[in-house]
Amino acid sequence: MAITFDPITKIIQLDRFNISEIDLWMAYVEWSVLSDNLKYGVGMTQVGGFEPVALYIYLEQGWLIRPQEANGITTITGNVLVKDGGSPIAPTLGSFNILVNMETPVKAVALEVNTGGGSGGSAVGPTSAEIAESVWRYTR
Repeated sequence: MAITFDPITKIIQLDRFNISEIDLWMAYVEWSVLSDNLKYGVGMTQVGGFEPVALYIYLEQGWLIRPQEANGITTITGNVLVKDGGSPIAPTLGSFNILVNMETPVKAVALEVNTGGGSGGSAVGPTSAEIAESVWRYTR
């Protein structure tokens, strides 16, 4: 079985209990290039996915994810969001006991910050005072 996409109801039907944002994105890309599925518009977009920026998947135009139609715990790992806000999860059609666990990993990024020295040999960049002075002196 595979993850299925229903463009009429805008439902992404999961076929498993554990899925990542990359699995969702790859399934969407494969579905969208089949036949003329792009005629239904954009269902997902992605941002990031390269170091040091985490991958974010946005559901677009009312698309939602429906958990597998079975009792159990569905875990979606990664950053899956709805473009207009709200929950990305649609209720199941049957009366199942389902818990959806959204696991969003935390990614810390360390940045080197110039603590002084300005352009006097610093490889990091100008100080905030130097930037402010350049802004005030700028003319068109």
